[in-house]
Amino acid sequence: MMQRLRSVLATLVDGFSTRFDLASVELEDLLARLGVMVGLILAGSLAAGFALFFLSWAVVEAMPQPHRWMAALALALLYGIGAGFAYKYLRRALREMPAPFATTRSVLRRDIAALRPDEPSESPTPDSASGDNVP
Repeated sequence: MMQRLRSVLATLVDGFSTRFDLASVELEDLLARLGVMVGLILAGSLAAGFALFFLSWAVVEAMPQPHRWMAALALALLYGIGAGFAYKYLRRALREMPAPFATTRSVLRRDIAALRPDEPSESPTPDSASGDNVP
């Protein structure tokens, strides 16, 4: 009896160890992707900011003196529309991104379902077995 209990306990510990390893691998992957994404976002934003600043300055300077304010206003409107589209795309991307640890949670749910005793099947009642139970 004790040997069997030890065997079951060893199996459970091994299962939890495997699941913990899976969760730690997922966490490392998530952190690595987030680090790369943040770095790329910062570098891209800085480069895009400089490019837009100098492009805007060139456009405004190219306009005749009395119309420079209209060029600046048009550029601000254009940048605002661009920011709106970027915000909309970011929200959609965040909504479609899988939840953190989704794989680990699904594996754990499968394990829990496998460890639960089977639900007793409904046995037919005497009325329904004879066929006399007509609605």
